[in-house]
Amino acid sequence: RIDIYGKGLDILLDGYREFCRRLPWIRLVIAGDGRDMQRFKEMLLELPDEVRKKIELSGWVTDDKKKEVLSRAMFVVFPSRHETQGITVLEAMACGKPVVVSDIPELDYAVKCGAGIGFKTGDAMSLAESMIKMTASDKRKDMGLRGREFMKDFTWGRIVLRFEEFLEETLKRQ
Repeated sequence: RIDIYGKGLDILLDGYREFCRRLPWIRLVIAGDGRDMQRFKEMLLELPDEVRKKIELSGWVTDDKKKEVLSRAMFVVFPSRHETQGITVLEAMACGKPVVVSDIPELDYAVKCGAGIGFKTGDAMSLAESMIKMTASDKRKDMGLRGREFMKDFTWGRIVLRFEEFLEETLKRQ
């Protein structure tokens, strides 16, 4: 969703501008829509032309279009300042894509399981360095495979069973 502050999209644009100084051939695709779309488009207009022309807004994507966007990605970036449950991080990992995530506790599982790398939340230079590191990494494929492996436990059937176990344990404590 296009939520400039919460999703850290201002940090993403600043980080990408720095990233483009060193790797000007890599495009940035931003998927989503939301309450901040108009302001976000205005922010894009403030970028230098050579940066702005490499950014694609794909709008809201679902199902096959989401799979297509993810399959074309070299890696996926999540610069969030806060999250409840980063479903899109899990989707990227399920598609075998390595991730670059902010170092908030809600996303640390991606780094801990080896599916990606982190950067200092709110720090555009740290994000740019992590994106450059990921681009140059010969371990991207391995990170993607670790993400897919991690996601094997996230089927609806297994989630329901875990939730039932949680409820049963909670009732026993009553």
